[in-house]
Amino acid sequence: MAKSCLVQFQTVPSLLCFCHTTFPKACNGEIRCQLPFTHVELSGDRSIDDTSPFITYSTNFRPSTCPNAVNLTCHVSGIAGSTAQLKFSGTRVEWFGHMSPQSGIASVFIDGVFKQTVDLYNARLLSQQRLFSAYGLSPGSHTITIIVTGNHHPVSRASLIAIDAFVVSSDPSTLTQRDTVQETDSHNWTLIQRGNTGVAAMQLAMVTDTHAIIIDKVEHNLETINGRPAWATLYDLRTHERRPLNIRSNSFCAGGTWLSNGTLLNIGGNPVLESHTGAADFGDLNGLQAIRMFDPCDNGECDILEAPNKIRLASARWYNSATRLDDGSVMIIGGSTKGGWMNNQTTVRSVFAILLLVLSFSEKHC
Repeated sequence: MAKSCLVQFQTVPSLLCFCHTTFPKACNGEIRCQLPFTHVELSGDRSIDDTSPFITYSTNFRPSTCPNAVNLTCHVSGIAGSTAQLKFSGTRVEWFGHMSPQSGIASVFIDGVFKQTVDLYNARLLSQQRLFSAYGLSPGSHTITIIVTGNHHPVSRASLIAIDAFVVSSDPSTLTQRDTVQETDSHNWTLIQRGNTGVAAMQLAMVTDTHAIIIDKVEHNLETINGRPAWATLYDLRTHERRPLNIRSNSFCAGGTWLSNGTLLNIGGNPVLESHTGAADFGDLNGLQAIRMFDPCDNGECDILEAPNKIRLASARWYNSATRLDDGSVMIIGGSTKGGWMNNQTTVRSVFAILLLVLSFSEKHC
């Protein structure tokens, strides 16, 4: 039998896991996407494709066919001084494009004020990347202007700048009409949003009396970490502040439970998407055999631990279930060897083999 890790808690926080099997939401607004736009759409979001008449280009920006871009189109220029300008109404704007070995450096302005220089160079082509974002703008009309500088990274082969799409939105806290609910009797109440989790809440668990962990799948989120979108955050219920967590693999359709010492396990998940449902390149790891561990703490320094070369499942587990046993070990039930929509004998894993694996893992981890 496996040894229990430390002491067994008398009470264990409950885990709520929500895993949807639909493809990412397609774009709305001015475009109809042949490829899904892999960003999170909040209330009031509007996606604007590069072909939209709301975007004004200088003559040197040329329309182009771009594989894996939204709607398979983008506007490209490598000539210094070329401009792309979008006038919008909202409190947030994001610019999406691609990074590549031929990409250059652009300057971004909001309402005529310089905000940031963006270097789009990358050693390989990355599509649907969020290149710039501005939040907390005052309600009303604004203008974002992207200017090609003609400069580039020392190893880049050109100075190309690509415009794929924009996302503009209102701050959810300003959407009072949608957030107000009136009961059928004389009593009224209002739903007040005091914070933002920063990532979509595909999975949620209370890890302490004051903090909740939010776990999403791999996609564009408002929160970032290490120069890429974050896929998990720790949310403080007292201050309504959030802190990004460093999930490295795709936790879409992962299982979850607790070890008896209070460590949260997030198990299995999705492979790296390479089809048309995952056009953006995020640099994530294969999540099918992942074991993600989170030890709650009070000092604000705890993070998700992933060590795929040392700690992993013996087999792929997509959409598995898990439960903690009274001896402190964890039983992982079922799951498929790959993502799919129907169970069959070629993809479904057995219970018994994974039980032995986790009993062995539990002893080594203690």
